Amino acid sequence: VLARTGTLIEETRTEGEAFITLNAAVWDGESLLLSIVMKCPDIPEEFTPGPSGPYGKGLHTAECYLTLREDQWYEYEREMLSDMNWFAREAEIRKRAEQGYKRNYGLNFQLIGREEDVLTFEVWATLHDYVERPEMTLHMEKLSFFGDDKFHIDGPFDFTFTLEKTVPAIRYEGGKVEVTLGKPPLPEIPLRFTEFQLSTSELMITGEVLVPVALPGGFPPGFELDEG
Repeated sequence: VLARTGTLIEETRTEGEAFITLNAAVWDGESLLLSIVMKCPDIPEEFTPGPSGPYGKGLHTAECYLTLREDQWYEYEREMLSDMNWFAREAEIRKRAEQGYKRNYGLNFQLIGREEDVLTFEVWATLHDYVERPEMTLHMEKLSFFGDDKFHIDGPFDFTFTLEKTVPAIRYEGGKVEVTLGKPPLPEIPLRFTEFQLSTSELMITGEVLVPVALPGGFPPGFELDEG
């Protein structure tokens, strides 16, 4: 599927007994999603998917960032400023790049799976389609876990890859899908969905509730449910 819709990478970097593999990238022209697998002994048992526990904040990635190839970054910056109605001169664009704007530190590492000493992460970043076939470098360094001062992986680990194409949003409409939400002892609520839209960052569903539903505290002002 990734070969048809995204960019298959499957490259591994190592340091001692630590292995990090960048599996693939999926890009919809606004958001970039990376799939990363980390294998390392002695990972704290408490570090598991989910928001609870002392490791709920996940991986400490202050020294991790994404960069564009330098010539592409200037073009990216120019198009971004144009979108902001800021028509900067070439010297201003280069100054912003030299100050480090080309490094995207806004990476969100989310742990989505663990099997013994193998962790699977989704990594999100914002990347607009201002340039064609962007050549990216993912830099990972000084990895540690929040709440644990003993476990860390120094790195650095660098992966360079080119995003060949964007993945268009998948949209389905025109038909009807009826499902029932909830199982006893929770109330069962029949729903009818009429439209789905799926992208790399979100799932949007349009539908209706088929029976009147009462929620504790009621609905927000102005919120209405139609009975089918």
